[in-house]
Amino acid sequence: MRALRTDSLSKGLWGFTAALLHKWWLTVLAVLSFGSTIATYVPAFYSRFPGFPRWVPFAVFVLTFFIACFRVFRDQQREISRLQHAIDQLERKKAELVIHDRRSMFFRAWDENTRTVCGTYVRFELVVENRGNRHSTIDGFDLEVAELQKKTYSNLKQLRKAGVQTPTAHVGISGPDLAPGDIVRVDAEKSVGPGQLLFYLPEVPPPDTHVLHCKLILRDTLNISASRVFKTPEYGHGTW
Repeated sequence: MRALRTDSLSKGLWGFTAALLHKWWLTVLAVLSFGSTIATYVPAFYSRFPGFPRWVPFAVFVLTFFIACFRVFRDQQREISRLQHAIDQLERKKAELVIHDRRSMFFRAWDENTRTVCGTYVRFELVVENRGNRHSTIDGFDLEVAELQKKTYSNLKQLRKAGVQTPTAHVGISGPDLAPGDIVRVDAEKSVGPGQLLFYLPEVPPPDTHVLHCKLILRDTLNISASRVFKTPEYGHGTW
């Protein structure tokens, strides 16, 4: 950490010195050129012109040094103001995510080897709208299910399956995914979908429970979130 700070300080010092020398020599040349012009042409029109005292070059160097310092300071202040304005603009831009539910369904997952129910598939069909003025990249999926023992499931991974096996049948799952990859990008003032999200939960609802109340929570890379509660019927006990 100390080495990084030293390196940053060194680069900043060299950058300031280079800018100062650049401004200083340009200013010195400008002032000396002006003085040389006066020393050359004024005596031709004003014979009593005594010329410049010996201390003038030193005074020019000192004066131009302070002028150069001021110009570097002014440029730095302008750059700081520009960067602060850019930061303010970014801070004012913000995504605003809204979930529109279409329909949902859950399936009891059947293990052919053990001949038992081993978990739950939950499928959502939805549209995600971004009402804000900044793009959003959704990479976090959480689920809260009141009827299951664990209740809260964080950082779920999307599944892509052509079908799922239930205790009574192999059910095909058709329809487009909400996004082709593991993330969902929603441009500013645009929407994505309709599309589906499919998740697997290792818990199983009680046999007499045929409706799950699922709170789906989407989170993006800037921790902007949106949630929606889906009333999710079991396959075979509701309309898909």
